[in-house]
Amino acid sequence: MSHHTDLQQAPQSSLDPSGPSDSVLLEDWADFYDDLEDDLVFECKLEVDHDPCGVAVYRDRVVLDIPGQAAPSVMELRQITSWDVAPEGADVVVEVDAGKRQRTRLPVGYAGAIRVALHEVLGASAR
Repeated sequence: MSHHTDLQQAPQSSLDPSGPSDSVLLEDWADFYDDLEDDLVFECKLEVDHDPCGVAVYRDRVVLDIPGQAAPSVMELRQITSWDVAPEGADVVVEVDAGKRQRTRLPVGYAGAIRVALHEVLGASAR
C-alpha cells in the first residue's frame, strides 16, 4: 500500500536563510542604546512622576535609583546580606540590605527579570 500527498514545496527565499549575524544585531543595538558596560548583568531605569527609579545589577555591585533620593545607592555584593523582589499591586518592590535596607519600586512586569539577575549574582533570596 502506498500513500501519496500533494504537498507543494515552499518557494526558495532570496534572503540568506541564516538571517543576520549576532554581531550585526549587537552593533545595531549599540548604536541605538550606546555601549553597555562589560560587567552589567541587568538594568532597568525609568521615571515615575518625574522621579528616577531603577535597578542596575553588575557582577560586583547593585545600584538602586530610589525616588526622592538625589544619588543612587551603590552596594557592593560582598556587603549585601539579603534581597527580595515582591509584587505590591501594580508595582514590584526591590529591597536590598547591605547594613541598611534600601528599596525602590518599578512596574511589576520587571519582577521576573530583576529576580533572575539578582539570583545570578547573589544566590537565592533569604526571604
